[in-house]
Amino acid sequence: MVYFGERRFNRTRSGPASREMLRILIPILVLGGLAFLIVAQAQSGGGHDSHLPKGDVSNSTVAVQADGPSGEESSGTTDIDPGQRAAGIVDVAPPPKPRDPEPFIANDDFLLPVRDGAIDASGAIINERLPSEEAGIAYLLHRQRSGLPIPIAPNLPQWPDGYLNGGDALRGQRCTMDLEILREPMFHAIDPNPSGVEHYYTVFGLDSDQHYHRIVFAESSEHVGSGSRIRVTADYLRLHYYVDDLGRQPAVPMWVTYEVEKAPVPNVTPHWDPVVWVAGIGAFGVLVVWMSVSLSGGMRRTPTRRFKRRSREE
Repeated sequence: MVYFGERRFNRTRSGPASREMLRILIPILVLGGLAFLIVAQAQSGGGHDSHLPKGDVSNSTVAVQADGPSGEESSGTTDIDPGQRAAGIVDVAPPPKPRDPEPFIANDDFLLPVRDGAIDASGAIINERLPSEEAGIAYLLHRQRSGLPIPIAPNLPQWPDGYLNGGDALRGQRCTMDLEILREPMFHAIDPNPSGVEHYYTVFGLDSDQHYHRIVFAESSEHVGSGSRIRVTADYLRLHYYVDDLGRQPAVPMWVTYEVEKAPVPNVTPHWDPVVWVAGIGAFGVLVVWMSVSLSGGMRRTPTRRFKRRSREE
């Protein structure tokens, strides 16, 4: 018997071939991508929170609005839909900070002349931008700046009956709410008054129940603009009527506060889209079938052709 030395064989590959590896990795990547979409969908909850740069509202872009089409007192028909961006928005120089307020003397009689907006027999909006409205704004701004403790109502009045039937008894009531701003703030000048405030801004916001509110404020610790979320502790003034882009004349509650702040991130309830669920379950089923086929027949160890030839020669 002739000894030919130590028999040497080519090593057989113990792992899957490149093609087999791709057969495994591709469905895993697909499933991972779908899982990412599901997680993103759950975290979004169908809502959004805009992160805008910090800064005083006076540094943002605002719209300068006259009292009427030609500067005269108007019934309010020049207002636009809260969901639409105001036309004629211009950059303005930051106005000066408010001067110190005078000592505050509580006298809610300043709110008695304030009237809710209304629609007369001819279909026109009335009781908008009256002198009593500006006096009420100045009084509530003064009360806010004084720090006078006012009880905060646990809930907003029921819409719309709570506002329509509240009338004078509701004016001056304080509530806290989180709002999503729908348009850029509007700049308004105000006559000198004991509050020390010489200008204020108005914005339209949407609450968690999808109701509109009009907010009057003078200062902000955050940038306030379309898409931002704010928290306000405001005093109720009146119902404000405006004309939207479809010619309708809806009413919204009008609130007054001295300063607004950024609203905390809401606790969003996960919102699951059925299409995402079906896609995820289908992808998981495809992955299971693919892995079963790969493990049963695609990863067997097979000797090389050179090893087979030497085995036959022996």
